[in-house]
Amino acid sequence: MNPHTNDRELAARLATRLNEVSSQLHYARAELSELQHRIEQRDTNEARLPAPVQPAAQVQPPAPASVPYSPYSQPNLEPQRAVGPVPARQRWWDREGVVSRVLAVSGAALTLIGVVLLLVLAAQAGYFGPLARVIAGAVFSLALIAVAWRVAERPGGRVGAVTLAATGVAGLYLDVLAITSFYEWVPPIAGLITALLVAAAGLSLALRWDSQLLALIVVIGTVVLAPVITDGLSPLLLAFLIVLLAASFPAQYQRNWPGLHAARTIPVAGALLLAITLGTPSDAVNLVILAVVFATVAAGGTLLVIRRYPTDTVAPALLATSVVPLLFTGALTTRGTYVILMAGLALAAGGAAWALRAFPVASRTVLAAVSALAVLCAVLAASTESLRPVVVLAIALTALVAAHQTGAAVMRLSGYGYAVVGALLYLTSAEPEVLFDSQRAIESASLAVITASVLLALVAGVAAATTPGDRDQAETIWALAGVVGLYAVSAGAVLSGVLAAGSEAGFRGGHAAATVLWMLTAIALLLFGLRQRARTAMVGAGLILAAMAVLKLLFFDLAALDGFSRVLTFLAVGVLLLVAGTRYARVYAERSAEQSTANDGAQPEATAAVPDPDAHWRR
Repeated sequence: MNPHTNDRELAARLATRLNEVSSQLHYARAELSELQHRIEQRDTNEARLPAPVQPAAQVQPPAPASVPYSPYSQPNLEPQRAVGPVPARQRWWDREGVVSRVLAVSGAALTLIGVVLLLVLAAQAGYFGPLARVIAGAVFSLALIAVAWRVAERPGGRVGAVTLAATGVAGLYLDVLAITSFYEWVPPIAGLITALLVAAAGLSLALRWDSQLLALIVVIGTVVLAPVITDGLSPLLLAFLIVLLAASFPAQYQRNWPGLHAARTIPVAGALLLAITLGTPSDAVNLVILAVVFATVAAGGTLLVIRRYPTDTVAPALLATSVVPLLFTGALTTRGTYVILMAGLALAAGGAAWALRAFPVASRTVLAAVSALAVLCAVLAASTESLRPVVVLAIALTALVAAHQTGAAVMRLSGYGYAVVGALLYLTSAEPEVLFDSQRAIESASLAVITASVLLALVAGVAAATTPGDRDQAETIWALAGVVGLYAVSAGAVLSGVLAAGSEAGFRGGHAAATVLWMLTAIALLLFGLRQRARTAMVGAGLILAAMAVLKLLFFDLAALDGFSRVLTFLAVGVLLLVAGTRYARVYAERSAEQSTANDGAQPEATAAVPDPDAHWRR
């Protein structure tokens, strides 16, 4: 078939359809004119009935001659949906740039491994000379960067250029590391400065091309392959990694790439932590210095990033990661040095949390948590084992009281944390066995443990009294605090008796004192709950505690106490129960009288004289 014939038929059909559209527009224009004419006549003849109006002759659209029916001949206001087969789901390897990126990154990884083999493993096998290997690695890396620069401007060449340049930069960095650490041709300071310049140049290229992939390949490739060159996590390797961390900061500050931020912080922190854990005394000073430098560089850079990007959600977590290695330096230093380090960290983090009040809440919370953790580490390192519960619980009590006065939620959370740690430390000194075994109680009794018992009871009460929440939550918190406080009071009473008498008699006397304290606490709860009419849960708690005191007296003290202690305990508990019952009845009667008086005063005078037919039943 002649293609010109098809074009003519298509042109004829288009012309016919245009004529139809023109006819429809002409018809619509005539109808609009008729409608406007009627509106004008109705407005001018409002006072009288309008005369019948002869409709204007309708303009009929010219019928197309010998044109078959077409859907375009009628106006269609409904949008037409394209009908056709549903396109098949695009496979991942068909997406634009996916395969090229996979191939390019794989090639970069293999090329970097080849550079490492050239620099190190070839030396072990005796291939070439050391100078030839280093020069070959440098020339090869520079050639990759030059090729990447030329390929970048070509269509579709950006992916290949990025991976080529990243491979070249990482190769140069590893080459500098090899001549500094493996061959030791240059001093460490010169090698670190050269490495800083190489990394800064490569990451500035990542900024120029706006490519996070380039920065990631440089950082991750260097971190993964550098230990092969240095034969382990040596302090010099860690110094090179911290230099890489510092060199990548401008790119992070300008673009805030979350992947780069994690890649430049987490691997270095992990390597430093592993080196500190496995470190030897000869490397102790260097590792501690590196931990301090890493915390300063990483945390300082992260705070600057948070200042510029307040909505960043990755930076607060990495802020906490930057100080983790420093917290574990206690195994490499003396106790005094570690206390000084932790005190400095606590002051720095706490001061930053206080000074940077315009920063997001998450960042200030992390800083406050770091400060609280550093204080805890310093306290644990500075105090002896017996004094640790006392010191930690004292800090918890101070933090909770300060949080109640200032309303600082972060300080309240710190107080909770100190309280939990202090309670756990207290259990190591006053485990439940001291309540049942007199010999164990004699071994554990000390003034420090008794003081910790008092502090734990106070911390539990203050925490329950100052914790915000609704009524149900408050009752749950008070119940938990009551259990903790009851245990602390019981253990403190028993250990006090043992410390005072130093024998079985002291153990029995301590239990007698504990039973009396239980009953006194129960009476206090009952009376306070009756005074505060809404505190029905407190009344219930007082009744339960009184019942527990009676059960303890009958089933434990009766068998454990000797004659005189048993008599005194029974008399004391009995008298307290009588006092509680009398006071309970009196308060209840006073409340009933107040309610009756209030009801009588609220009754109207007209109905006051009306006899109550049910009064005799109430009598």
